[in-house]
Amino acid sequence: MVWRGLVLGPAGYDADLARTAMKGLGTDEQLLTELFLGRPSPEIRLLKAAFGHRYKKQLSDEVKKEVSGSLGRCAYLNLLHVRILKNHYSIRNGTQRPASG
Repeated sequence: MVWRGLVLGPAGYDADLARTAMKGLGTDEQLLTELFLGRPSPEIRLLKAAFGHRYKKQLSDEVKKEVSGSLGRCAYLNLLHVRILKNHYSIRNGTQRPASG
């Protein structure tokens, strides 16, 4: 497992962990919780980009399909939080920034 982290880099390894948590029967909710909750926005953006690049899917859509209940809502809102903060910054400062997913 250590060599995968070294080869993929932190964001790539986290994307791989997210995919592992969601594939097959059932979902590893504890792993998803560790991956998404409490992370700063830059790390979430990197994770989303790495997941999209590696699996050609939107991480937020995959999480929404896999997880239900309060964990699903928290994880999904945490993934969307990056976009909300960017839009808030644009409105508040009068600047135009492209929203990235």
